[in-house]
Amino acid sequence: MLESHLDGWEFAVEAWIKDRKIQFLNISEYVTLGYSVFVPATPELEKWRGRITQEIEKLIEVFDIDFGFIHPEYFVTSDGTMYFGEVAYRPPGFNAFELMERAYGFNAYQALVLAFDPKTTQAELDAFFPEPVAGATGHAGCFGVYPRRRVVSDLQMPPETENHPYFEFHELAPPMEQKVTKRTAFGTHWGLVYFFGKDPHTLRDLLKAQEDLDFYV
Repeated sequence: MLESHLDGWEFAVEAWIKDRKIQFLNISEYVTLGYSVFVPATPELEKWRGRITQEIEKLIEVFDIDFGFIHPEYFVTSDGTMYFGEVAYRPPGFNAFELMERAYGFNAYQALVLAFDPKTTQAELDAFFPEPVAGATGHAGCFGVYPRRRVVSDLQMPPETENHPYFEFHELAPPMEQKVTKRTAFGTHWGLVYFFGKDPHTLRDLLKAQEDLDFYV
């Protein structure tokens, strides 16, 4: 409940661990909490990678993690202070695994199997994971749509979205009812819209702009 009221730049981390070592670390940048995320992050956030890696290593030590996967969230304030938000021992939401596959080309669910399999060798892990950031072919993001109107009757993709070169596809469906209930949680969006492109700042601004558009009318 406090998450939406904390002041700072929030981001998530996805880390695959084997033999107490970080095998691959992704930074997912939130544009607006509960609405949009993209990977890899902007250079401005990626510059924190060294510090973030240290924080993940602390979690490995504190929770005595030999292998597996963790999904923590952090906040960075305007004065450069990093705060720990939470950590989960599970895959992230907002289809972050699918975004990583689009950006990097590896299957994040298969990576889970490798991290949890006691027979997986270091050579297999080294061959499976790409180099963070440099190994990506672009930046992949998604926006969670929730109607801005209280009453809707039709799904209409905004031309600003559909005609943008970064737009790829959406998972939106026509409305099943006309009355829109008040949004009660971040996970209650009506579907996701997916984007992919070369420039992280263009993608970030594009995801932010979706908040002012009507997908349901």
